[in-house]
Amino acid sequence: MKSPTPHSTQPVGLIDWLKQSETSCSLAIGATCGCDISQLGRDVCEHLNASARHPGGHFRAFDHDEIRGLAGDPHWRKAIFAAAARKGVDLDSGCDYECMVRAIAALGGAVLSGEWAIESTADMKRVFRVALSHCELCCPDSALQLDPDGYSADGLARIIAKRFVHWIDDHAKGRKPRIPRESMAALLL
Repeated sequence: MKSPTPHSTQPVGLIDWLKQSETSCSLAIGATCGCDISQLGRDVCEHLNASARHPGGHFRAFDHDEIRGLAGDPHWRKAIFAAAARKGVDLDSGCDYECMVRAIAALGGAVLSGEWAIESTADMKRVFRVALSHCELCCPDSALQLDPDGYSADGLARIIAKRFVHWIDDHAKGRKPRIPRESMAALLL
């Protein structure tokens, strides 16, 4: 019997994520100065999905390879672009990859990892951008910049998730999003 879907693969959790509607905000994490973020997006996503403030696990991590695969698959490209269009997102770009990044970010509940995520979403107001860098001159388009030195991988993921949740709450309450100023001890609790 022939498969009912015309695409070759069904990325794990993608359909459930596309059906979610709890949050319209997304998170973009980028890195400069040799900072490794290969696992960070997934770790942040796990913290967000475990949070009592956002029950149901409606966040999903996306990396470069998956974005490229979705952009290159006609079925997923059409489905995701259509979902973004229903939310009023204009995907005016000649590059399917950048359009896919922007569409996924616009749908909300996405955790995008890579410098490309910050660059592609720079003008999107419902995307919280976090930059990991060892210097203060990098990533001026980010809302939060952290030097990963001195943090454990889990501690860094927890801090990013916590600040993102505060930022989402500000959006939900109609306040201008703020970056909470907290002590290191408070962040790690």
